[in-house]
Amino acid sequence: MAETTAPGTGDRRRLTAAVAAGLVAIALLVWMTTGQTTAGFTAQTSNPGNVLTTGSLTITGNPASGTVLLSASGLLPGDSTSGSITVTNGSDAPLKLKIFSANLVEAPASSDLAENLNVTITRNAAGTPFFTGTLADLATKTSFSDGVSETSGGDPLDKTSDLAGDHDVTYTFTVTLDAGAGRPSQNVNAGDSATIEITFEGRA
Repeated sequence: MAETTAPGTGDRRRLTAAVAAGLVAIALLVWMTTGQTTAGFTAQTSNPGNVLTTGSLTITGNPASGTVLLSASGLLPGDSTSGSITVTNGSDAPLKLKIFSANLVEAPASSDLAENLNVTITRNAAGTPFFTGTLADLATKTSFSDGVSETSGGDPLDKTSDLAGDHDVTYTFTVTLDAGAGRPSQNVNAGDSATIEITFEGRA
């Protein structure tokens, strides 16, 4: 059986020294923390009255707002007509631009003229239209979020046309009465008409 002996005097001295060292370290940490939070010398400077305001965005069209962009009468199947509008960003900031529509009205209301009017939209006389569809298709684009533009993406602001500050862009609309519109099944008759409002909206 192993013998056990009580700790000697030397062991007690070492234990006491270790405990004392630990207490000193704790006291030092407390003193350092206290010293950092009660600095005796401070200096400050302040700037009162700060005011933040938003800028304004300006977008204009030529022809001007409220003016007819495109008007045609007496169209026969296969006939086309075109109209252009120059949109100017009068702001310093670049804008995300979309095109959408409202208030499609066909007369008589039973006419399918909008379904037989083919529409293309090009930018700055570019060869490939960025919108191709019927007037009825364009009429389904009724807000900025689903409006048409030159690019596509998941987020509404990712599928917009960029227009730099103090720059302009010209959009050309070409409308063609479908060559088959004269067939009775197409429900288009002489004297039918269609009107629609086109909106150009820019957002920063």
